[in-house]
Amino acid sequence: MESEESQKRVCRCCNRTYDYPIKKSLATRFYCATCSQLDKDSRGLFEGFNKRLRKMGAELEKVQQKLVQRDAE
Repeated sequence: MESEESQKRVCRCCNRTYDYPIKKSLATRFYCATCSQLDKDSRGLFEGFNKRLRKMGAELEKVQQKLVQRDAE
Protein backbone atom coordinates (compact mmCIF):
# COMPACT_ATOMS: atom_id res chain seq x y z
CA MET A 1 0.00 0.00 0.00
CA GLU A 2 1.31 3.42 -0.97
CA SER A 3 2.06 5.88 1.83
CA GLU A 4 0.59 9.32 1.11
CA GLU A 5 2.29 12.35 2.60
CA SER A 6 0.26 15.37 3.57
CA GLN A 7 0.32 18.22 1.05
CA LYS A 8 -0.68 21.85 1.31
CA ARG A 9 -3.76 22.50 -0.82
CA VAL A 10 -5.85 25.60 -1.49
CA CYS A 11 -9.63 25.36 -1.25
CA ARG A 12 -11.43 26.26 -4.48
CA CYS A 13 -14.28 27.88 -2.51
CA CYS A 14 -12.67 29.95 0.22
CA ASN A 15 -9.02 30.02 -0.90
CA ARG A 16 -7.94 28.71 2.51
CA THR A 17 -4.77 26.61 2.70
CA TYR A 18 -5.24 23.17 4.25
CA ASP A 19 -3.38 19.87 4.63
CA TYR A 20 -4.54 16.92 2.55
CA PRO A 21 -4.93 14.01 3.07
CA ILE A 22 -5.49 13.90 6.82
CA LYS A 23 -7.02 10.78 8.31
CA LYS A 24 -10.72 11.22 9.23
CA SER A 25 -10.79 14.74 7.82
CA LEU A 26 -13.73 15.92 5.74
CA ALA A 27 -11.36 17.77 3.39
CA THR A 28 -11.23 16.58 -0.22
CA ARG A 29 -8.71 17.19 -2.99
CA PHE A 30 -10.49 20.41 -3.95
CA TYR A 31 -12.26 21.65 -0.79
CA CYS A 32 -11.28 22.27 2.83
CA ALA A 33 -13.20 20.46 5.58
CA THR A 34 -15.58 23.39 6.06
CA CYS A 35 -16.44 23.90 2.38
CA SER A 36 -16.74 20.17 1.69
CA GLN A 37 -19.84 20.16 3.92
CA LEU A 38 -21.63 22.73 1.74
CA ASP A 39 -24.14 21.50 -0.82
CA LYS A 40 -22.94 21.21 -4.42
CA ASP A 41 -24.74 24.33 -5.64
CA SER A 42 -23.31 26.51 -2.86
CA ARG A 43 -19.78 25.20 -3.46
CA GLY A 44 -20.15 25.99 -7.16
CA LEU A 45 -21.34 29.51 -6.38
CA PHE A 46 -18.47 30.20 -3.95
CA GLU A 47 -15.97 28.63 -6.32
CA GLY A 48 -17.11 30.99 -9.07
CA PHE A 49 -16.86 34.00 -6.74
CA ASN A 50 -13.39 32.94 -5.60
CA LYS A 51 -12.20 32.49 -9.17
CA ARG A 52 -13.50 35.92 -10.14
CA LEU A 53 -11.92 37.57 -7.08
CA ARG A 54 -8.52 36.02 -7.84
CA LYS A 55 -8.76 37.20 -11.46
CA MET A 56 -9.69 40.73 -10.38
CA GLY A 57 -6.83 40.73 -7.87
CA ALA A 58 -4.35 39.75 -10.59
CA GLU A 59 -5.68 42.49 -12.88
CA LEU A 60 -5.41 45.06 -10.09
CA GLU A 61 -1.84 43.98 -9.39
CA LYS A 62 -0.93 44.54 -13.07
CA VAL A 63 -2.42 48.03 -12.98
CA GLN A 64 -0.54 48.83 -9.78
CA GLN A 65 2.75 47.65 -11.33
CA LYS A 66 2.15 49.85 -14.38
CA LEU A 67 1.49 52.84 -12.12
CA VAL A 68 4.69 52.20 -10.17
CA GLN A 69 6.68 51.94 -13.41
CA ARG A 70 5.08 55.12 -14.74
CA ASP A 71 5.87 57.01 -11.52
CA ALA A 72 9.48 55.77 -11.63
CA GLU A 73 9.99 57.31 -15.08
